[in-house]
Amino acid sequence: MLFNRRNCPLAAAEAAASLDAVSRGRNVRFIGIAVLAALVAGGCGAATSTTPAGSDEAGGGTTAAQAAAATTGPEAPPTSAAPTSQPLPTSQTTTAVPVADAADSGPDPFEVNLLLARTLNLGATLEVAKDETWAQDIGPADFVAIAQQGFTAVRIPIRFSDWAQSEPPYVLDEEIFLRVDAALEAARSNGLTAIIDLHNYEEMSQNPEAHRARLIAMWRQIANRYRDSPTDEVVYELLNEPNSALTSQLWNPILAELVDAVRGEDPRRTIIVGPTDWNDNLALSELILPDDNNLIVTFHYYSPFRFTHQGASWIAGSDAWLGTRFNPELNDAGAIIDAEFADVAQWADQQSVPVFLGEFGVLEFADPADRLAWVRWVREAADQHGFSWGYWDWASPGMGLRNNETNSWDLEAMNALMPG
Repeated sequence: MLFNRRNCPLAAAEAAASLDAVSRGRNVRFIGIAVLAALVAGGCGAATSTTPAGSDEAGGGTTAAQAAAATTGPEAPPTSAAPTSQPLPTSQTTTAVPVADAADSGPDPFEVNLLLARTLNLGATLEVAKDETWAQDIGPADFVAIAQQGFTAVRIPIRFSDWAQSEPPYVLDEEIFLRVDAALEAARSNGLTAIIDLHNYEEMSQNPEAHRARLIAMWRQIANRYRDSPTDEVVYELLNEPNSALTSQLWNPILAELVDAVRGEDPRRTIIVGPTDWNDNLALSELILPDDNNLIVTFHYYSPFRFTHQGASWIAGSDAWLGTRFNPELNDAGAIIDAEFADVAQWADQQSVPVFLGEFGVLEFADPADRLAWVRWVREAADQHGFSWGYWDWASPGMGLRNNETNSWDLEAMNALMPG
């Protein structure tokens, strides 16, 4: 029974109706509404606060392909803030019999996507380079809190490339596996599905052919390591935000090779794949899906980019964007989001694949009311089309839902994500 080990079970009738819709029509556009409503009915409401008023000024800025202006994507800059959480211990994961698998081919990806309904990105943790000091410590108590807030899954961005040998056979250091093991165990213990996201492999986007074999070798090792993890507990995401020199013409055949490499080690795992141009929704038309029946397609959404990334320290010229406003009722700002999400849903229906909105968020420099209005609008658009979603992020400076200095959550943003 799907969700039978979850701390926030679906109401039986609504879960059955949702899964029946999946098996009959595989229509991702209407599944999420029933699922999320059932999650709330099952006792998974988030912390609440007063709903903020909308802005009176018009939205502005550019629409998405915007990330080409960034040097490292939407991740937050370094911080000197002292984290308060204790680090995860290093321990091996435990395994159990998968609960949602079909006899031979693995789980239905539409069912797995329901597990990702409300995902939180754990940015500024394992994605940070070894020689950098701005990582946020995260420990078992943090996973307890994440589950208590109503999230169903965590996306764990991991800079595996920092831990792999530079020459064949590109062996990954055991230390990074021990850290991932501990994170997976903490997620499992709290009923959270975990996405292993290969993140910040910047060299792959700058020089794809030189790093192609290394990326494939890393995934063979990762898939071998976690092949016995239950398929409702662990999902793979092959590469975060391919960009720059890693064009669609190069990425499509590499993606097929990656899926084949994973299947050689872990034939039943659900795999998340996405387009180029920083996982931009407008690049989906160029994505050629590998011949595999256990895929979820992801896209990231930070549009209007000048609004969501105003004042970003890692983007040259972004200070000039400070003061950019967002009001969904003016200048068609909300209608543009709705139209772009409808296009994603139409594409996904044609491909018969579920959709995971893997990242969305706004930097703290935006007008507070505008920020909440944008978060609510994007989340509602995702819900309307049955997309699971992952908010960026947990506690990174600038975008995090949690402040580790004050040990507090942004309750207004939480209410925009999970009202009631």
